[in-house]
Amino acid sequence: MHKAHYSSEITKLATMGMVTERYKLGKNTILQLADEAHAVIKIGRSVRYDVAKLDKLIEQKYTV
Repeated sequence: MHKAHYSSEITKLATMGMVTERYKLGKNTILQLADEAHAVIKIGRSVRYDVAKLDKLIEQKYTV
């Protein structure tokens, strides 16, 4: 089985696989951050994450 390859050019919304690959974090950590940033978008049964909101939260919370 081949590993999924995602484009590094995420514009607005991303799947869990794209987000975990982008930030190199686990799913549970991403879920916690996305919940805190209000970055979860549900479209039917599909879930996407607002990358701009996640970027903003990470910069504010974890920048020294």
